[in-house]
Amino acid sequence: MLYHPAVNGDTFAFVGNEVITYDRSNQYPSPEPTQTGAFTVTQNVTVRNPATYNGNSNAVDFHTFETDQRTAPVMQTVTNTIEQYDAFSGSTYAGNFLDLGFTSVDDQTQPYKVMVSNGSGAQIVDVLPETAGATFARDAGQQIATDDSHGTTSSQTIAAN
Repeated sequence: MLYHPAVNGDTFAFVGNEVITYDRSNQYPSPEPTQTGAFTVTQNVTVRNPATYNGNSNAVDFHTFETDQRTAPVMQTVTNTIEQYDAFSGSTYAGNFLDLGFTSVDDQTQPYKVMVSNGSGAQIVDVLPETAGATFARDAGQQIATDDSHGTTSSQTIAAN
């Protein structure tokens, strides 16, 4: 969730519900049954501006502390600290609003990092000021890297198209 313009010290709070269905029907040698998990999600966001991310010193950091309280089928709580980095291509409150990437670490110390790249190092997610009928292309690829506490490292590249 991105909010703009963002002023240093702004705070936001969100509460919602999430339902995830796990379907492993193609698992070999025998598939597991489909499972559904229900969660209550709470986010507390604080804006940190200016911030630096991936060489961009004019970034806005939407620092988020998220709690996911699983309500079904078993009770479980997971917390995440997320640093979502965005920037404006023009002045502070006008021009392309760009997604630079984010980092996330959960309470199980599972770090997750996404770096967005389209040559300029960002993906357009909005254009300010917003006008009726305006369009823009979301043409950035992504580099995703994860390192878990068990020593497993994975990376994924997603093409811009």
